[in-house]
Amino acid sequence: MQLEQRYQLVPVCPEMAIGLGVPRLPIQLRAYKDGYHAVVIENPKLDYTQALRDYAVQVLHQYPELAGVVLKQKSPSCGTGKTKLFNHKGDLQRLDGWGVFAKELRKLKPDLIFISEEEL
Repeated sequence: MQLEQRYQLVPVCPEMAIGLGVPRLPIQLRAYKDGYHAVVIENPKLDYTQALRDYAVQVLHQYPELAGVVLKQKSPSCGTGKTKLFNHKGDLQRLDGWGVFAKELRKLKPDLIFISEEEL
């Protein structure tokens, strides 16, 4: 059965919603004292962490009945447990991170169902 026959689908892209175009400068999750941040690789001062968190709040406010999300695996914004995590210098640390947007959704609505595009 097609998803759209059973569910109302709402296409959103957090990176586009916060103003990152297509194509965009590559970003990655880097560790800092207060946690991981989504920063531009070539210029880590460009930090999109708070904008992605704020957009998660906005999505949940706009769609209070949201039951599940399909997200892009390994993405620094949407990854669901397989995203690369780097230290503050940009050296790879781990491969089990959650993207900022996905992590904020999970924090705010723990009963939300998360599926990656790879699982479809």
